[in-house]
Amino acid sequence: MRKIITAVCTVALAVGMGLGTAGPAAAGLEYRDGGKWYWQYTTMILESNYYHASKTHRSSVKTPHELVRSPWKSGGLWSYSSIYPNPGGGNSCHYAFA
Repeated sequence: MRKIITAVCTVALAVGMGLGTAGPAAAGLEYRDGGKWYWQYTTMILESNYYHASKTHRSSVKTPHELVRSPWKSGGLWSYSSIYPNPGGGNSCHYAFA
């Protein structure tokens, strides 16, 4: 298991009648469960310039190859970005692993 030390995500979510935007994600964890790989992280939902709710996300990444398909090294850390569909919007995330 590798610990995600930075995770910055832009998430479009339908919040009530308006469109909320998530701020930077808290650090998360990558783990394996039942032969599949996942990562989990928490974002704060921003609406009308106030962080008013948090949401924990669990990815649907299925293999280590999928998880690190576009890695690069930055500042001594291996990183990758992912874009995947999200109900009510979409996620675009960048992760750096320790």
